[in-house]
Amino acid sequence: MVVKVYYWPGFMGRAGASIRMLHEAGVAFEHVSDMGEMSQKAAAFGAETGNIAPPIVEDGDLIYSQSTACAMYIGKTYGFPAPDDCKAVQIMEDIKDKFENGISKNQEDAKKLKEFLKGDGTKPSRFSVFASAIERNVVGPFFFGEKMSYVDFYFANAYASNEDGMKKLMDKTGDDFFTPYPKLQAIAKAIRGLESMKGSDLITLPADMFGIKDEVVEEYMKL
Repeated sequence: MVVKVYYWPGFMGRAGASIRMLHEAGVAFEHVSDMGEMSQKAAAFGAETGNIAPPIVEDGDLIYSQSTACAMYIGKTYGFPAPDDCKAVQIMEDIKDKFENGISKNQEDAKKLKEFLKGDGTKPSRFSVFASAIERNVVGPFFFGEKMSYVDFYFANAYASNEDGMKKLMDKTGDDFFTPYPKLQAIAKAIRGLESMKGSDLITLPADMFGIKDEVVEEYMKL
């Protein structure tokens, strides 16, 4: 039976870790983006299920939602396990706090975004605190050593989403917020460079929809 990944059309978004792993493992899967089909699986769209919203992974009788749970299932099942699932969950939650609850949450407000990225001048920024802690968990070259795990794919997907989305801001300011974290950059580069993804027509995220808006960049530069 073919694995199904339910997510919006044209891009990977929060389903990216699962999609990248399936490509790398050579596992046949179907990217289901039809709203009618998704509405039968997601409670947010009216279905009476225990799964709220995409990303949703369906594999036979098993069905999971939430990006972290989907990534863990695909990784454990198709060749990218972590030696310590509890530590893996911790790292993925830290990654989510840094990117989704940090950058994405603050990118509509220039003042909040700048304080998150650069701090208030009295202590290290929240961005640097999270990034430094996550980097200290990297054994090398990947989070748990020589082998890629679902955590590496989860991180690389979050990194790609935010690196693309922050490009306008970094080009304008000359700041590369990711340079001080070479271990994390190396993981992102390794996953993004996998041959298995080069034939895919899916982008990570459409930057014009989810990136930092021009007016926020302009306001940021005035602060």
